Amino acid sequence: MTTPDKPEKFDGELPTHIALTDFSVESLEALDHFGIEAPAKLNSYAMALEDALIEQVNRNKEYKDEIERLKKLLTDNDINH
Repeated sequence: MTTPDKPEKFDGELPTHIALTDFSVESLEALDHFGIEAPAKLNSYAMALEDALIEQVNRNKEYKDEIERLKKLLTDNDINH
């Protein structure tokens, strides 16, 4: 069974053996804490964070536009009350 964020196969090239000395201390700590799926978890987190930031930027633009509309409404002398 596959999920949308998990490809059926990996098309890249990896060495058949990787020594622990090939990893930085920080990478080993991340693997120890988050497990072997640390890169996948980090990627999912980064994508979710990016989506949330884009959503917030869009919301901020909507708020700014609404504030400008309300300012104009308050300062427009041609509006009949």
